[in-house]
Amino acid sequence: MTKHILQTVLLLGILLTTNLIAFGQAAAKPTFKSPDAVAAVKAYEAAEAKAKADYEKAVATARTTAIKSLTAAMEKATKAGSLDEAVAIRDKIAELKAEEEAGTPKPFVAAIVGTWRDPGGDTWVFTEDGKFESRRWGANGTWTVTATALQITFTSTNHRGRVDTFQSRDGDTIKGKSSWGQAVTLKKDAEK
Repeated sequence: MTKHILQTVLLLGILLTTNLIAFGQAAAKPTFKSPDAVAAVKAYEAAEAKAKADYEKAVATARTTAIKSLTAAMEKATKAGSLDEAVAIRDKIAELKAEEEAGTPKPFVAAIVGTWRDPGGDTWVFTEDGKFESRRWGANGTWTVTATALQITFTSTNHRGRVDTFQSRDGDTIKGKSSWGQAVTLKKDAEK
């Protein structure tokens, strides 16, 4: 049973990682003028983000279950005198715990494109071509999505070299840190 769970989680992990990496390298999406097309894409992206969040939760649950089951199996192997087996199980437990401590990459907002606001009220606009601008401060640059985060790189003169990395999402809010060590938060504007 545990072996089946681990194999399933591994396969899903490979598929998700491949899709997230491909998403980060995807060509720019076309700009739709049709409200129906825009709505369809937004609905898809919201469903995709939810599916990724559900997947991450399932992986964490499966990992916890596997660690408990493997711990029991290790104790049983030790009592039976199967020390090679116990050591192999111990190594697998250590591997799973390392993954747990490192944290599973959080699925990222599939729909970055749009308008966001920071706590100071500044408007941040992310466009489909991988560019962004901060309206109040006149900052601009590029954005990319990796397997674990949204990364925005500033190219405007007064912010050149700054990189903000957003690694967590809670609903319509994303949080991270700037390369200057400051906490950064953006909240997506409600669709009109």
